[in-house]
Amino acid sequence: MLRRILVVLALLVLAGVGWSLWTLQRGERLLSAAIERFEREVGPFDLVANVPGAVAEQDNAAHWIKEGVASTALTDEDREALNELLGVDRQQVSPGLTELLARHGEAFELLRRAASAEASSWGLDYTDAEAQPPDLLPVLWASKLLAADAVEALEAEDRERFAADARGVAAIHHALVNEPQLLFQILGNHVEWIYLEVVQRALASPWVGPETLTPLKAELEAHETQNPFQRTFAVKASHLRQIFDRSRDTDGIGSWLQKFPERVFMAEDPAAAVDLFYRFSKASDMPANEIAAYVQGGGSPPVTKIIAAILVPNLIDALVKYRANVASRNLALAALDLRLRSSEDGAYPELESLVALDDPYGSGELEAARHEDGSVSLSFPAALARWAEMSVKTDEPRVDPRFAWRLPALAATGSSASP
Repeated sequence: MLRRILVVLALLVLAGVGWSLWTLQRGERLLSAAIERFEREVGPFDLVANVPGAVAEQDNAAHWIKEGVASTALTDEDREALNELLGVDRQQVSPGLTELLARHGEAFELLRRAASAEASSWGLDYTDAEAQPPDLLPVLWASKLLAADAVEALEAEDRERFAADARGVAAIHHALVNEPQLLFQILGNHVEWIYLEVVQRALASPWVGPETLTPLKAELEAHETQNPFQRTFAVKASHLRQIFDRSRDTDGIGSWLQKFPERVFMAEDPAAAVDLFYRFSKASDMPANEIAAYVQGGGSPPVTKIIAAILVPNLIDALVKYRANVASRNLALAALDLRLRSSEDGAYPELESLVALDDPYGSGELEAARHEDGSVSLSFPAALARWAEMSVKTDEPRVDPRFAWRLPALAATGSSASP
């Protein structure tokens, strides 16, 4: 009887060990497959390949942005005035804002230097998965301040100052999205919206000509093929792999035995975590109304569910705003193209020449109309409706995207005149 019990116990132990080893091997196979797919469809699954390298201060856009931010001094009233100027009501520069801008000449010079920098790095230690980003809110306000100066330059028909300010705002956006961390991408979304406001103001000014508009178009085209969220999630996936690799490290048989049950229990978590960030990366190319279901879909082990519960709400909001900027950017490029192709007599080309544009909000095509006064309007009605629907459902204030653009009637020399 005792022998039978011992045999049964031995068989159970062998079965348990066999199942544990099979589970570990299956987890390794799943992880290898998940990493292979990530690298094939997203990008390098490697920390070094996705993070900025060291940059000398003189050549570092982030350095000049920090210096410019340090030279700003804004009160709550100043911030309110900036929000009003750059809001949906399209305010003009007030005397108070003119005085505010005049006080920040040194800050503007520093911020503009970012546009001539060769690269950008905020100096974060990406080997530390828990490293916290710096306070980026002052960077957002500095962007609004520089955009306000661009608006004033437009009103004063100061072409050189406007061009320098616009390049500076674009450089801040570049520097933010170049940093593969979610908070930087969220702030980068906001700064790109600010840049799009600057572009829209320029397009609404009849006196602005091709030498001013062409650089704006070039900046937007430089962003067009980039997907900064993919690099961000590649870094996060790399961090997770480091965490799971550390869980395998042992200091002798005692440590190995202690960690073995946990390793078996979490065997499939590395693959599931990589799959989660793969879905995050792919979601940044999806219509907004599909993002939530996609990033939350699929069964996930407990550890991955915890990660998703923390990241998904902020992520979905960030991706929705990112896709809003994609739609706005596409409209801006179409509007710039029309303006730059306008004829000597100020007439816009045929609207049928517009190629199909990407509407990231699902069904609905570009609506283009020519008006009796010679002006032209471009919009994504479906995108406007979708955004309004989402805005009603949230308690958080949202910045209205630029889903409707109006090009002014041009004088006979409007588009072809030197700016």
